[in-house]
Amino acid sequence: FHANLNTSLTNANLVLEGRTGIGDQGAWLFSSRRTYYDLIVGPIVKNLKLVDGDVSFPNFTDVQTRLSFGPFKGHKFFVNAVASRDGVDIVSGSGRSNPDSITVYNTTYNYTSSLTWNWVPSSSQLNSLTLSWYRNDGRTVFEGWLLDPALNRDEFKDIQNDSLKALVKLFNLNFYSDFSIQKFSLKDNYSLSHKWGLLETGFGTEWITGDLFFQLDIDDELKALIQNNPRHSAIVDQTKQVQNYAKLYTYIQNRFAVNDRLYVLPGLRLDYYGLIDRFVLSPRLQLSYALDPLTTLRSSWGVYYQSPGYEKLVDQRQFFDFSGENLNGLQPEKAIHYILGIDRWLDGKWLLKVEGYYKDFSDLIVQQKYTTLAWESSLTGSGDPHDPSSWKTPYPVERDSLTAVPVNGSWGEAYGLEFTLEMRNKSSDDRLSGWVTYALAWAQRYRDGAVIPFNYDQRHTINIVMNYNVNDWLTLGAYWRFGTNFPYTEPVGVRPRIQDGKPIIATDFAGKAILDVDYGNESNFNQERLPLYHRLDFRATARALFWGMRWEFYLDVINLYNHKNIIQYQFFVQPDGSLGRRDIGMFPIVPTIGFNARF
Repeated sequence: FHANLNTSLTNANLVLEGRTGIGDQGAWLFSSRRTYYDLIVGPIVKNLKLVDGDVSFPNFTDVQTRLSFGPFKGHKFFVNAVASRDGVDIVSGSGRSNPDSITVYNTTYNYTSSLTWNWVPSSSQLNSLTLSWYRNDGRTVFEGWLLDPALNRDEFKDIQNDSLKALVKLFNLNFYSDFSIQKFSLKDNYSLSHKWGLLETGFGTEWITGDLFFQLDIDDELKALIQNNPRHSAIVDQTKQVQNYAKLYTYIQNRFAVNDRLYVLPGLRLDYYGLIDRFVLSPRLQLSYALDPLTTLRSSWGVYYQSPGYEKLVDQRQFFDFSGENLNGLQPEKAIHYILGIDRWLDGKWLLKVEGYYKDFSDLIVQQKYTTLAWESSLTGSGDPHDPSSWKTPYPVERDSLTAVPVNGSWGEAYGLEFTLEMRNKSSDDRLSGWVTYALAWAQRYRDGAVIPFNYDQRHTINIVMNYNVNDWLTLGAYWRFGTNFPYTEPVGVRPRIQDGKPIIATDFAGKAILDVDYGNESNFNQERLPLYHRLDFRATARALFWGMRWEFYLDVINLYNHKNIIQYQFFVQPDGSLGRRDIGMFPIVPTIGFNARF
C-alpha cells in the first residue's frame, strides 16, 4: 500500500494505490483532486485588490479509479472510471461599484469508464481490446443587465442600476443552455513484431448521441450591435437538436527496417463519419535515416481528416446547426502535413532537434454568409461626432452577415520552424538539467479574399526550463516563457448607431448621436497583435524524511517579476467621440506554498 498527498493554496491531490492479490500483477489505484482557486486564491487576491469587479475563480473536482488484474497467463484486464465536475458561479453583490449586474452559473460534468483486455498470444504479438463509455453534461445560466458596450464603464461606477435603465444605458440579456454528449466506443489494436519490422493494425467504432438546447433572450438593440461586429458569429435565439450518429475507422501500418540506417513507416487509415455520411481514406508515410550514430534525419507526410460533430461543438466559440438538410454536401475538414527534422546529440548530455513543417488545411467549416442591406453614414467634416447633423444622411450598403448553417467555405495553412536544445542528466552527480525551445510560426486562414490569422497564431515563441539540484535535499526550478502574442481586431473608428432597419441615427435622452465602435469588415479581423508576452515562474523544493514518510515542501511563485501580460483589449467610445481602450491582463505575481507526502 502506498499513498501520496499533495496540497497547496491552489489545489489538493490524494493518490492511494496497492496490490489486489488477483494474479501476479494485480493492482488498484484511487485518486482525487480539488482546486481551491474559488475558496482560497480568489478571496486573497480580491482582498489585496489585485482584481476587482465580477471576478470568480473556477473550481474543479475529480475522482479516478483504476483496477488491473491478470488471473491468466498472457492476459491482463484494466478497469478505469473517472468522474469530474468543473464549474464557476458569479453573482453580483449589493456593494459592487460596476454599473451592470450579472448572475452566471456554469457547471460541466464528465463521466467515463472503460474495460481493457490485453492479450499476449506470444512474445511477438499483443492485442488490446477496449470497451468504453463517456458522458459530458453541462448547464449554463446567464442573467443580467449589461452596460452598453460602446460606453466606458469607469464613467458609470457607483450609479444606481435603475438610473441607468432610465437613461437606456443597460441591455437585458438572459441565456440558458443544456447539453449532453454520450459516446460508446469499441476499439481493438493488434501489433506483430516480425523479422521485417513491426506491424500494427486495428479498428474502432463510436456511437454518439448529441442533445443540445439553448435559449437566448436579448434586447434587439444589443443583438444588432453584436451582429454588426465582424468578431462575433451568428446569433441563434433558440435551438433544440438531438442527433444519433456513428463513426468507424480501421488502419494498418508497418515499420520496415530497410537497412541498419533507414526505417520506413507507411500507413493507411479509413474513416466513416455517420453525421455527414462520408468515407475518407488517409495515407501516411514516415521516414527515419541515421546519418551517423549521433545524427538522425526524420520526415513524415500524411493526410488527416476531422469530422464535424456535437462532441466538438461544445468547445467551439461559434454555433453550427447540424440538423436536417444543413448537412447535405458538407465535407470533413482536411489537413495535409509535411514535416522534416533532424536530431543531433552534441555530446552525451546535449540533444539538438530542428524541425520544419507545413500544414495545408482545406474544406474548413465556417458559418454561411449571406448579403443584406444595411444603413451607414460618414462624417460631413470635422464636426462634433455626437451631433447628429455632423453625419451624412444614412445610405444603404451591402453587408455580409452570418448564419448558423455550416459550409466548407474556407481554407488555411500553418508553417514554421521549431528548435529544441535539451540538457539531460547522465548521472546523479549532474545538478543542472533543462531545455530551451524556440518556434517561428505562421497560421492563417483565407475566405473570400481575406487573410485572417488563426486565434492561436504567434510568430515567435521561446520557452526556457531549468532545474538545479543545490544539494541532495534542495532543488530550484525556473520556467521562463516569451511570445510575440496573439492577434486581435483593432477598431477602424466610430460610427453612429442606426437601428430598426430605418435610415435614422439613434440619439440618447439628450439628443446626442449614440456612437458605436466600428470594427470594419472581415478583412480587418485579427490584423493587429497584442503586446509581447513574457513570464517567469519559480519553484523551490525541499525534501525531507520523517515520521516514516518522504516529504516535499515547495514554494511556487507565478509571474515572479510581476509583469502585466495583456490578454485582451476592451474598446469603447469616449465622451469626445474618440476611441478609448481598456487593458485586460492576466494574473499578477501569485506565490503559493504546498507539500507532498508519500507513505
